[in-house]
Amino acid sequence: GWLHFEGRALLRRLSGIVLATLAMAGAILGLERALAAALDLQGSAVARASALILLVTVGLVTYLLILQILGVARVRELVSMVRDRL
Repeated sequence: GWLHFEGRALLRRLSGIVLATLAMAGAILGLERALAAALDLQGSAVARASALILLVTVGLVTYLLILQILGVARVRELVSMVRDRL
């Protein structure tokens, strides 16, 4: 598996997960503010749904990218694990 429960390794992985979560939150908040300033999201359900899809996608990509960069998890392994469950 991608998460091992061994002292320092666990602390390093958990720290990476926290950093990836913070990066994801920052990306989502920044994009949400930019979208709100650039687009009128109050009136159109299609615009709101599109913005939501974009926010979720950017958040997920950011999270996975940071996990990969920090060596916490390999994206290919995570995708494989998800596919195996489907």
